[in-house]
Amino acid sequence: MRERELESLAARFELARRGEPGLVLIHGPAGIGKSTLLRRFLATLDDHAHVLATDAVESESVLPYGVLTRIAGLQPADPFEAGARLRDRLDELQAARPVVIAIDDAHWADSVSLTALAFAWRRLRPARVLTVLTSPDPYQPASLQPLLTREMSVRLALTGISARQVRALTHLPLTEQAAGRLCEHTGGNPRHILQVLEETDLDELADPQIPLPVPGAHARDALARLAWCSDAARSLVEAAAVLACDIAVVGVGGGVSWAAPEPAPGSGAAARLEGPLGAAATPFDDGPLSASARLFGEGPLSAAARLFGEGLLSAPAKLAGEVPLGAAAKLAGVRAPLSALEEALGAGLLMERPTGAGILIRFSYPLLKGAVYQHMGPTKRLRLHAAAATLAQDETTRLEHLLRAAERPDPPLVQEIAAAGRRRAAAGDWGQAARLLAQAARLDREPGPDAVEALLFDGRPSEAHALAARLGAHDPTTKTGTAFPTAPEPDMREMGAETVSEAGAREMGAGAGVADGRFARGVLAHYAGRTEEAVMALAEARALCARPALLARIDAWSCRPEPGDYLRLMRHSGGLGGSPPARLLTAAMSSLAGYRQGRWDDAAARGQVAAAIADELGPCWMSAHAHAVASLVPAARGDWRRAGQHADAARRLARDATAPVAVIGPAFAAAHLAAARNRPDEVITLLTPLLDLFTRPKPAPSSPDPTAYAQIAASSPDLTVHAQPVPLDAMAYAERGLLPWADLLLDALITEGDLRRADDVPAGSPGVRARLLAAGHETEMARVAFEAACVKTEEPFDRARALLAYGSFLRRLGRRAAAAEQLKEALRELERLEAVPYAQRCEIELAACGQQHAVSALGLTPQQDAVAQLVANGLTNRQIARELLLSVKTVEYHISQVYARLGVSSRVALANGVRARTGSEL
Repeated sequence: MRERELESLAARFELARRGEPGLVLIHGPAGIGKSTLLRRFLATLDDHAHVLATDAVESESVLPYGVLTRIAGLQPADPFEAGARLRDRLDELQAARPVVIAIDDAHWADSVSLTALAFAWRRLRPARVLTVLTSPDPYQPASLQPLLTREMSVRLALTGISARQVRALTHLPLTEQAAGRLCEHTGGNPRHILQVLEETDLDELADPQIPLPVPGAHARDALARLAWCSDAARSLVEAAAVLACDIAVVGVGGGVSWAAPEPAPGSGAAARLEGPLGAAATPFDDGPLSASARLFGEGPLSAAARLFGEGLLSAPAKLAGEVPLGAAAKLAGVRAPLSALEEALGAGLLMERPTGAGILIRFSYPLLKGAVYQHMGPTKRLRLHAAAATLAQDETTRLEHLLRAAERPDPPLVQEIAAAGRRRAAAGDWGQAARLLAQAARLDREPGPDAVEALLFDGRPSEAHALAARLGAHDPTTKTGTAFPTAPEPDMREMGAETVSEAGAREMGAGAGVADGRFARGVLAHYAGRTEEAVMALAEARALCARPALLARIDAWSCRPEPGDYLRLMRHSGGLGGSPPARLLTAAMSSLAGYRQGRWDDAAARGQVAAAIADELGPCWMSAHAHAVASLVPAARGDWRRAGQHADAARRLARDATAPVAVIGPAFAAAHLAAARNRPDEVITLLTPLLDLFTRPKPAPSSPDPTAYAQIAASSPDLTVHAQPVPLDAMAYAERGLLPWADLLLDALITEGDLRRADDVPAGSPGVRARLLAAGHETEMARVAFEAACVKTEEPFDRARALLAYGSFLRRLGRRAAAAEQLKEALRELERLEAVPYAQRCEIELAACGQQHAVSALGLTPQQDAVAQLVANGLTNRQIARELLLSVKTVEYHISQVYARLGVSSRVALANGVRARTGSEL
């Protein structure tokens, strides 16, 4: 967490180490993590710098030289003498090591200490000194602001953390949805998140119908501020809490201008509005309004209120999630909104934020909004939501207000919400569709299948799995604590003969909504590339379903046409292929299933179809994923050009995607290609960023059952996601459900010998875990793990690579005959798959064992042939020595013999000779 900010601080320290002093002000609201970031940065310095650190406190802000005494032991007669002595002290220290001065809560530092620090800092160039301060305000402490305008000075703003970082902060098994609720409720403030967690439990977090608590201190703070306000100001603040969005006060550009009631002739307001101000003046003009703001030390809104008096200032909302001040005032029943707004601003309940489009009003911090909302009481909340629904400009907002206004939502309202979600889905607006359909599915099972589909298409697999688990909760064949039911295989003959009415009777007899759960299971299995499981689940859903709408969706997902039929369905969207996203996922996941099952020709054909549909659908996470899947077979077969085209397309199509899973496909496609080309350093560079995005939280020691999730995962490693009561996060799908990038990264780190970083990567496939044990010199455990991996791994390509790794492991132990047996079996499978790059590696290992799978096309001995192939693959002499268990001198000898045999004199010429004589493309 905060890795980017730590990197920025490290970069500034590096500049200071080189003689370029720097000043960094870390700022952000209380609780955002400024002090924690500063401590983490100082901890990284170890013995690389002299650290002069202290924290300032409010009670000592008037104590002269309080800060300077603590950091340097100085207390002279005046600040300038202190500054001179501080400079001398810094010069003395920096002669040995760079110096880092750190002052936490610098806004409470005494002024004379800061004056001395500024005096010394101006005279430091060139010097190896970095000063780091923290403050909630980017413009405090004021005495250092002139220094912050210099080239080597920066302000580092800290904002709220993301939902993924919430899980890393709390170490709790939070769902993506629960973490998102915490972020929205607290603005991502880490301190506030931890305070809320102290007063709630995981069940409440997972249920969006249960409001999150407001910690007592913040509730008391809100009540104290409200007590300062008049009835009008209180009503306006309560209306803002119900609207739960920014209030747009002034719109600039696009024909939007100030609007105020016509003042009475001769009034003071009229006099003030006369002259150059005019009706179109804005707070950003260099005119009377901004001059007034500067004169009185007011913000633009304050100056506007003073100049316009009690006028109604209102403009159309420019951005989504904003409402005009006039609409908020109407909801609150306030006739003079600017006066009320001034009171709320003065009480610290609301704050103004000037933007290029005008002024936005929001709560000072999100927990204040929650406290106000909960304090007003249920009767007032219901009334205000009902009124807000009549003012809403868009359908989604209107329906959500109606839902909150209903004491108990009635079926017609739920159906209206579901219908609106389906309309948004038909228009391809999957974000809004998922929002509406998921809301409807919480109240009625019937929209559940559509909601699962919309959540998947919007790139939110965690929420889709959680909803699917709820849909299957009443399935009599579902085991407790599992998301998917396990049912007996249906009798297809009975299904074919059964009428719709009989199916309806069966559905009612088995429990209403069972078909919904089976359909969701089938869709999610398709999504994870488990085609056979998907077909079975959808067949069960069809046998249990009597609703025509659900039957049509089941048929859309059930069809399994040949590649030519996919192209026909792509051109005729009214066919059995369902919606374009459904057809895209079906094609992509069928290709992925074929790749894993070793049907590579079929997988390549379906991958091309998926890529064609993706190009038609346009930029989104699914299109990027389809091209990533289409790159797998070409890359593994050594078709670098085609694989590179798909990898580039995946990156291009994911550029504007907002779903977290959007980054997996492009990164995996490029890394898979780099791995096939034997470039582990590139793999690490491409995949390491994913660790920050998808990190599985570790259970805290105080968790009620910290081993439960590990036990479930161990008992069913390939269905970890589906075996948990609540899916942990997107990492589970990234490991084995979507694309196994963690396996690829871990394998590359092992190859590079970076075992320390390998500990941060989630456990990979059995073959990769065996390699990790071998790299850690756990010889006997590695042997057992390799044997288990070679027997239990069902996917042909993974098994072949496990055999290749096992053979290499045995060769390193000196057991060449046993190694050759494993390598030959691996080579047979790799040749069947036409995985040329991996087959070549297998042949190199066989040559290192003293065996030749075929006569060397280069006319070399087995050992020379192995060395030549590795040189052509770009490995250095030291890497070749490590790979073949030879000394560097021996490798150099073999290379000289190869040069003489081939008549070349350079590594480039050798690589070209290998390509020419073996027909391989490196």
